[in-house]
Amino acid sequence: MKINMPITQNEIALLDNSSIVSKTDLKGRITYINRDFIEVSGFLESELIGKSHNIVRHPDMPSEAFNDLWNTVKAGKPWNGMVKNRCKNGDYYWVEANVAPIRENGQSIGYMSVRSKPTRQQVDAAEVLYAQMRAGKMPKQSLITKVMKQALDLPFVFKVTGAVMLPIVSILIYGYFAGAQEMTTLAIIGGLASLGSVFLLSQFIGSSINKANNAINAIADGDFKYVIDTSVNDEAGKMMQAIKAMQIRIGFDVDDARKTQEEASKLQTAIDNSTAAFSFADSSNRLTYMNNAAKAVWETMSAEIKALHPSFNLETMIGNPIIDYFERDEDKRLFSEKQKDPKTIEVSMYGLMLTLTIVPVHSASGEYLGRMTQWQDRTAEAIAEKEVMRLVNEAVAGNLSERVDINILPKGFVQQTGVGINHILDAVIGPLNVAASYVEHIAKGDIPAKITEQYNGDFNTIKDNLNQCID
Repeated sequence: MKINMPITQNEIALLDNSSIVSKTDLKGRITYINRDFIEVSGFLESELIGKSHNIVRHPDMPSEAFNDLWNTVKAGKPWNGMVKNRCKNGDYYWVEANVAPIRENGQSIGYMSVRSKPTRQQVDAAEVLYAQMRAGKMPKQSLITKVMKQALDLPFVFKVTGAVMLPIVSILIYGYFAGAQEMTTLAIIGGLASLGSVFLLSQFIGSSINKANNAINAIADGDFKYVIDTSVNDEAGKMMQAIKAMQIRIGFDVDDARKTQEEASKLQTAIDNSTAAFSFADSSNRLTYMNNAAKAVWETMSAEIKALHPSFNLETMIGNPIIDYFERDEDKRLFSEKQKDPKTIEVSMYGLMLTLTIVPVHSASGEYLGRMTQWQDRTAEAIAEKEVMRLVNEAVAGNLSERVDINILPKGFVQQTGVGINHILDAVIGPLNVAASYVEHIAKGDIPAKITEQYNGDFNTIKDNLNQCID
């Protein structure tokens, strides 16, 4: 048996709602774990997937317990028991484990385990039992207990046969010893024996049905920790084992769905609050989702949209075709086209210049499900680009006195960038104008006064060189 070391004496107490879930292949190699498994054990997912499940085995666990577990699940039956596991840092935690085979097409393809927080009484009892097992002092069953266990495990047909034969055997035995003259007494004994048989049989059948009914109702109510007795191996016991396996499987699926929902919730929260504007539409272009940033883009256009669509309401866009609010038919066509690959289009809407990145969404089978769209408002950038291009064209034409018109730029970064460009032009063109004037004076034979203004860097070097010309 693998010995995982080191260990500490620090117990990690599970939360009341903890549900530690894992799947393994038939050789016990981990194929799936949930978030609770990772958080409690302290291992990374990459350290667990593909590894033997005994990576979390605690040295205090006796090998007999795991032998019982493997013998049970390999026989196709569910197993329930107490397990002490080791964390990555050596700490430990107790779980009540429910393990069952994963079956497909009538064959076991692996095993699943759903573990929950045990009671303190369960832990204390397990510690005593496992200490005895490690010391080789495994408690032995009494002869009566063994006989009763064998009787309970008898097939149902033998139990029914026994119940039917009991009154007959009783009459025969009494008749043998008492003689034929005791017919009245024989009849009474036979009647009582029959009643006893009927009572025992009805109790057995009724008890089995009630146990199964209670277990199924508990599962239907979502109680996946309901204790189901799987110790008997007759037909009723096998039915309870099947119900237990169903309980473990459904509990696993519910926990897996909870994990998926939690991950989806995290993702949605991130998208909701992303600074990038996103929307989702179905295959008919009906809007199904819009994050806060996308709502802000549409809110900016809402006044002009209402001028053309008086009934427009940002809050009621969900469920309606979003292309109804596009201004140009060409934009509607480009946006609504079904596609296999992402594409980017430029759209002009209600005074805004928008860049739309459209990503198609397909199912695993290739069915078109809709699209995700990122809405990037490039209005400020477009205005800035147009103004910068105007300035470049003026400079190419030799008009260096032109500057960026700050008043038409949106406030914020774009406007600050425009101010910066103007400062650069002033810093460059000012010294050039001084130098040009200086050269003009020399060309006319007029010795100018030295340049006394202070400049930085290369401009200061040009100033010194010009001043040396008249020294």
